[in-house]
Amino acid sequence: AAWFVPVIAVVAIIFALRRDITTALYLLITSLIGNWLNQFAKAIVDRDRPDLPHPVAHASGQAFPSGHAMAATVCFGALLVAFWPYLTPRQRAPAVATYVIVVLLVATSRVVLGVHYPTDVVAGIVLGALWLTVMTLLFGKRPRPAPAASGEERT
Repeated sequence: AAWFVPVIAVVAIIFALRRDITTALYLLITSLIGNWLNQFAKAIVDRDRPDLPHPVAHASGQAFPSGHAMAATVCFGALLVAFWPYLTPRQRAPAVATYVIVVLLVATSRVVLGVHYPTDVVAGIVLGALWLTVMTLLFGKRPRPAPAASGEERT
């Protein structure tokens, strides 16, 4: 999940340049501390990865919770929250559906590759969703209506 860091950093810089420091900090703090929270949970639980006879892939480190599943939940979720005010009502449902599908694909891929048990990825999603919710509430990032385009009514 190392590619999440530069993506989040670039988007945070863009928000900072637009003078939306709160959103920039929200993205950085939510993502970075979320990663540390995952490492902390791995150290506490100390669960080994599956030992399969013919795994598709190999991974190092502890298995629980899945870092990829948690990072996808937190980082893509934080990006969705950050861009929510800029999405039109028509764009929001597909954006949420895409988010859910991507997180589920990442989680499923970790099990299919043989580097996680299903409970590892479920824990990564749940822990990530809890962390994302806490940070979203702390930063006051509540969904707001999209600005009405000229000639459209607000919903």
